[in-house]
Amino acid sequence: MRIFFLIISIFIFSQCSSLDSKINIGIIIIDENGTERDAVQSFFADKSSKYDVAYLNIETFDAVSLNQFDLLWIHRPDSSEIQNQEKRLRDKVTQYVSDGGKLFLSLDAVRLLNTWDIEPQTIDVSYREMIDEGYGRKVGVHAFRSHPIFTNLFGGAYIWHGKIDKKLRTLGFFSDKIPLAENSHVIAVESVFITYFEDRKLLWESNVGKGKILSLGAYLHFSDPNYHQIEFEQFVENCFAFLNGDIKNVKEQFWTYDAPMVKESQLNMGKTDSLKPEKWKIPKATLSKSRTVTKNYYSIPSPTVLTQGKELGGIEEIWTHPFMSVRDILVAIQIEEKSKPIWLTDIESEIEIRPDMIIRKYRLSNGVTFKEVVVNNTNTNAVIAHYEWEGNLYRVITTFKSNLRFMWPYSEKALGSIFYQYNKENHAFMVHNESEEFFSIIGSNVKPKSVLNGAYDGFIYNNNSWQPIETDLIQVSGLMEFDGEETHALDLCFSASATGIDKAIKDYNLTLGNPAQSFRNSSKIVKGVFDKYLQIHTPDSIFNEGYKWALISTAQFEGKTPGIGTSLMAGYSTTARGWDGAQPISGRPGYAWYFGRDAQWSALAVNDYGDFDLTRNVLETFIKFQNVDGKIYHELTTSGSVHYDGSDATPLFVVLFGDYFRHSGDVNFVKNNWSSIEKAMAYCYSTDRDNDGLIEISNVGHGWLEGGALYGSQTEFYLAGIWVKALEEAAYLAKIANQNTWYKKYDYDAKSVKGIINKGFWNADGGYYNYGKYKDGSYTNELIILSTVPAYLNVLDKDKSIIMMEKFAQNDFSSDWGVRMVGKSYPKFNPRSYHFGSIWPLFTGWTSLAEYATERSIQGFTRIMDNLMNYKSFALGRVSEVLHGERYEQSGVTQFQCWSETMVIQPIVEGMLGFNPDALDNRFELNLSIPFNWDTLSVNNLKIKDNSISLEMDKSEDRVIYKFEARKQVGLNFNPEIPLNTQVNSVVANGEKIDFRIIKNKESWRIEIKPLEIDTAMLIKIEMVEGKSVLPKNYFATEGSTSSEFSILNQEWIDNNLLILLEGIPGNRNEFEVYVPGGIQQIKGGEIVDFNSKNSIAKVEVYFNPKNNKKTKKVFIK
Repeated sequence: MRIFFLIISIFIFSQCSSLDSKINIGIIIIDENGTERDAVQSFFADKSSKYDVAYLNIETFDAVSLNQFDLLWIHRPDSSEIQNQEKRLRDKVTQYVSDGGKLFLSLDAVRLLNTWDIEPQTIDVSYREMIDEGYGRKVGVHAFRSHPIFTNLFGGAYIWHGKIDKKLRTLGFFSDKIPLAENSHVIAVESVFITYFEDRKLLWESNVGKGKILSLGAYLHFSDPNYHQIEFEQFVENCFAFLNGDIKNVKEQFWTYDAPMVKESQLNMGKTDSLKPEKWKIPKATLSKSRTVTKNYYSIPSPTVLTQGKELGGIEEIWTHPFMSVRDILVAIQIEEKSKPIWLTDIESEIEIRPDMIIRKYRLSNGVTFKEVVVNNTNTNAVIAHYEWEGNLYRVITTFKSNLRFMWPYSEKALGSIFYQYNKENHAFMVHNESEEFFSIIGSNVKPKSVLNGAYDGFIYNNNSWQPIETDLIQVSGLMEFDGEETHALDLCFSASATGIDKAIKDYNLTLGNPAQSFRNSSKIVKGVFDKYLQIHTPDSIFNEGYKWALISTAQFEGKTPGIGTSLMAGYSTTARGWDGAQPISGRPGYAWYFGRDAQWSALAVNDYGDFDLTRNVLETFIKFQNVDGKIYHELTTSGSVHYDGSDATPLFVVLFGDYFRHSGDVNFVKNNWSSIEKAMAYCYSTDRDNDGLIEISNVGHGWLEGGALYGSQTEFYLAGIWVKALEEAAYLAKIANQNTWYKKYDYDAKSVKGIINKGFWNADGGYYNYGKYKDGSYTNELIILSTVPAYLNVLDKDKSIIMMEKFAQNDFSSDWGVRMVGKSYPKFNPRSYHFGSIWPLFTGWTSLAEYATERSIQGFTRIMDNLMNYKSFALGRVSEVLHGERYEQSGVTQFQCWSETMVIQPIVEGMLGFNPDALDNRFELNLSIPFNWDTLSVNNLKIKDNSISLEMDKSEDRVIYKFEARKQVGLNFNPEIPLNTQVNSVVANGEKIDFRIIKNKESWRIEIKPLEIDTAMLIKIEMVEGKSVLPKNYFATEGSTSSEFSILNQEWIDNNLLILLEGIPGNRNEFEVYVPGGIQQIKGGEIVDFNSKNSIAKVEVYFNPKNNKKTKKVFIK
């Protein structure tokens, strides 16, 4: 027997405008077995203060006065035929709506629109089978950018995340069907994982008379156990609040389905004032790399604009987030009137790459020199391409395309039709969408001789003239032909805006009003980074240059997007590389949007070099887009799409928050945002569903591994280690925020979970920590590089960590350019695989940090240089996302990745310098671990709170002097590393002998000096006789080469000898260096091939004898 109930409800939506009275909601539930009815009643049960609930049998519905209700909800989980009783509701319900009432139809109730002749288009039925294949069963609906229904849900919601596999019935308009009822709009389409199915319209509105009908044809199942219950309930409440008109100040936007077209427009641009072109006098760069052009990538990033392409020539794409404003910018030159134009991409040139610009220089066959400079005007949303030449040219031609591609996961059709025009007065093309929100201007300060534009796919030169190439693509292409004899310079300006024409025109005028100011602005930004933030100068010029490139490159990942805010982007590339989003025209420029864990790991280095404002912006963006259940996003695209698909972003948010405070001392920020920290921790706790103390991956989001043979653990060691650190940092922050109860809980749990992971994951037979724990309590048996993370975070037993870390130094994992995810001996090793053999600078950086944490600085510094040296290869000045596991070549998607850059900086600051601030106590630790052959070191702008500290080191034969200066008083714990068997005679601070002790670690010793206080300056002098040490390996790879397969595994002091353990290939000879003040009395296992008494460095050659086929070799030095 079907059950027909009317639930009369009263509702208050907490996130909306305050109400003096309750909202009356009448709900009809048509349910075959009553389970959904019971679940709906349960939904309202804990909201009794917000609702008055009454039940009315549908048989007496005619007697009910609908005018007492603010809205009526018909919920029909029943898929049977529409009954006569439902048909008879038509007149009364439609009259109610026409008179201004609000109606919500859900699940099969949407079929009533056809039954009641409201919707002429047939509502279709289809099924979505949700099977957990490792990523859960997340499905829901998503708006076009924004709608009040998704208040606090950021445009969309996975409202169904079931706990069992299930085939779900969906009703809506599919394929090319759309609702045809007058004044109908598609509010949301189906969203599954990270894909919007724009052809599956599941949520729509129909405006009838003075009222409104909201229809949802899928996924509103109250009785299904749901991992996303909080998100589900927020969505339901939003639907009611929207219908009642309670959600204010949220723009209603709709999905549109008119066939996109390319049309001419007639907009008034006004008169622009451009400066006559002139030759630029660009000062010599403080940082640049030059070479003959290659096919490698370049990029010129600024906070609002990403300009990128290949060295070979042109500009492939300009992104003015959240859209690609212009693409395929090419330049050709015509030497004589009768000659054929030549594209610059076909002429070999020399390129100079600076952090903020590129300069190409061409020498033509007739002796003409031609120069191109491309630079972002960092004070605007504009880009300048400047051209100047010496000698005679007939014509200079430039072409471009624009499709206004809105960023993924929206499709190439998202912005609809494209409009274009050419403004003769200003020599400018204008391209925009129908709403005129997305706007691109392409123009010059030189009047062209001829112009072509339209819906073209470029141009070809034929019969002495340029001809357009017709296309069906929704794009515009333009051509400008300039007289090369009348002028010897010209500037092209590309200005764009995602907030309308005014901003685009303003930036266009500012930039063309003084084109050369663009390079002055950008150079000033670069100089400002070097002046303001951490600077390090050493005797190694390559190290110094590489560090500077990593610093400015990291700073250039700061992104600012309208409607989102400021945070760190993940990686830069054109849409030509990587996954295309399963869309015909890719909208994914590498990883040029905001990722959770990427920004969190990267911002740790930003704290290290002292840009606290940027890290605070990163945290504020996480807080702004924190999910209603407390979870932190995995991805936030510049188009405003938010995905909560990762399990590590939420605990890492807390880790970053703690690290930010330790550096900045920003007490108010912690107190003001304590609720976000508490929510994040509550979410983490909620994912420990088996109560083993460990947060989980299953039905939460992928861990680090997103697939493959090792995927499938319930939790990962990587995640478990982060969880311990999050608990420690949460306890620390709770103390600051005066949350004593939470402090005690987090502190207790941190100690408890630390014990759990140290015992449970340890593989005593293998001598390492297992990576994964399965649901049944068993563990994986593989050693992978992600296990370095808990070692770096200092949440492990140190002796066990040392045993494990020595394994990663072996050639199975290590190469001359970094460390592999898995060893080559792993059965499924693939050097091209993202997770099963490739080398990520991120992994190499983690390994370096873990090696410093376990007092293995020789290997730690080697990893630093493995990463740092990337700036000399591939994308000049930049560090790639992923490298091939057996050959030194670029792999992966991007050649310029944020956390690859920061994994140059972070191991240097936290590892080599050993910088560990504690703003709460106004004290910092410096566990200096620099290469022993460095006799000087200069460190400036080491920041804690609002204090800035500098260090100058000078070392001679029997003493080393450290000079500290600080703007304000600060405490110092100083513990410099020294070679094995060093005899320390005295430590003097500001003329006073002070106490110290020697910590004798296996591979080096350390002087532990009593805590000191720096007023404004301190001079520390250490008198000592240095011992001996192997020096870090300096085998630097060249593009395309294979690894030397030579590694320094460890060293120790035994029986008055330095014992060095090496690994190599039988039959090979390899060289390494040893720091030996006083020289070498005796050597066994190797041969001295050179000794420099001035710097005390001996070069030693070793031979791996093939007869015994041993890969390891011991060298004894006395």
